Amino acid sequence: MPSRFMRCEMVRTESGSSVVGLAAYIARDRRYDHSGSVFNFAHRAAELVARGLILPESAPDWAADPAAVWREAERAEQTIDRRSGEWRWKKGGQIARHMTIALPREVSDEQRQAMLLAFIAEVLQPERHGVAVEWAIHADANNPHAHLLISTRCLSEKGFGKKARGMNPGFFKRGGMNFVSEGDDWDKRWAVFQETWFAREDIAAVVRARRGVAESHYTRGQMRIEAVRTERDVIAEASAAVAEIRKCDPEAILETLTAYKAIFTARDLRRALAASGLEGEARAALEAALRQHPETLALVDAQGEAIGWTTRTARAEEAAIIATAARIAGASGQPLGAAGGAELAAAELSDEQRQAAARMTGRRLAIVIGRAGTGKSHTLHAVRRAFEAEGRKVIGLAPTNAVVADLRRDGYRQAATLHRELWALARKPKRWDRNTVVMVDEAAMVDNAMLAKLLAAVEQSGARLILAGDDRQFASVARGGMFSDLVVQHGAAELVTVRRQRQAYQAKASADFA
Repeated sequence: MPSRFMRCEMVRTESGSSVVGLAAYIARDRRYDHSGSVFNFAHRAAELVARGLILPESAPDWAADPAAVWREAERAEQTIDRRSGEWRWKKGGQIARHMTIALPREVSDEQRQAMLLAFIAEVLQPERHGVAVEWAIHADANNPHAHLLISTRCLSEKGFGKKARGMNPGFFKRGGMNFVSEGDDWDKRWAVFQETWFAREDIAAVVRARRGVAESHYTRGQMRIEAVRTERDVIAEASAAVAEIRKCDPEAILETLTAYKAIFTARDLRRALAASGLEGEARAALEAALRQHPETLALVDAQGEAIGWTTRTARAEEAAIIATAARIAGASGQPLGAAGGAELAAAELSDEQRQAAARMTGRRLAIVIGRAGTGKSHTLHAVRRAFEAEGRKVIGLAPTNAVVADLRRDGYRQAATLHRELWALARKPKRWDRNTVVMVDEAAMVDNAMLAKLLAAVEQSGARLILAGDDRQFASVARGGMFSDLVVQHGAAELVTVRRQRQAYQAKASADFA
């Protein structure tokens, strides 16, 4: 007999819970939060039946990554402390609503998924309310169930904004702060929906009536029954396991050390050991395990002096970037034809800009570097128009939404973040072909993992790739730095004359600051 059980609870800032960790548990995958802490439940992937992410139509490109959604949801509940200048949680902040739903055993996995998605669309209506919903169905022979993680704030192209009041009948204010209620009789809504869905699908099933439990056994409209206690025990055990991994698992520590840079030093290692909380022999054993781990690679300089360590994963990632870039650069590219040549000849370019344009139109892999104000965007614009005159499909990509907005203003017919375009390309590989020209602005900000995916996609599709950037400005947030290596390996057209400023002293000052 189908159960009416549904538990709904808020993920709060003061609880000490991590919504990123909870999302990783729900999705049975590996994720990291803003602090670099890793939450890994990939070893339980076999328990996952299905999963998905539902976003508003106006969601930003980065929201295609579920982990990024919940990292930003956490950030939306943080503020800068006036005294310390550090990030801290907002008082009483609510990050997400977590629902655990009992699914009927009487139907198939496909029917359970269809029912869950119909409930989300018809009852929760995330598109109408502008919220993000991540869902997953977990396998359990005796208790098939689903998890929903729902943002409390509306998600738009600008990121997370105001609280989703329309979705929360119990929305209220207290002490000048906004809150979302937990109750709202969700078990009743789930029971009614199941009955409607069963009737619609012509399935003979009767939803179990609510048990006769005293009101004191309810918490904000949720039943305290064995299923609740069992699920909470599972989550508590999972959280404890994550805590242990973070404290003393060498592999997890190495992942954290190399999350934002390829090399870590003795100072970084000491900090990681201090964060483990271990002392004495236990700490010494952990340090030895880290130094001797099969993933760890010691690094020395030209004089043989130790300079730190990296990991085999980071080194393999860099090697893949170098090898793929070399194969692309060695392949012949279709030269610019008469129409493109005429368009480029008519463009107003300086000598060095014209040399850069010639490099970009004559190679399958071309790199252009230059400080701010030297006319990189102007030169790229001329090259784009030349390729478009040839009937080529030009795609403008960038690591951030702000730069994508600039590309669109500059006239790119198709512009997106790297995350969004590569996500779309994975689902439709024929989006790129030999007639495609991929132009990446601010390429020095692209992290190694994304650069490796980009190069692999270019090689597989036969597209042409142009990278433009300046590694003396902003670098990537995650592990990066390979843009400079590609410049060394393959050379680059460099723009050095500052043209944004009219006066000589202004141009020199701009160059010095850059």
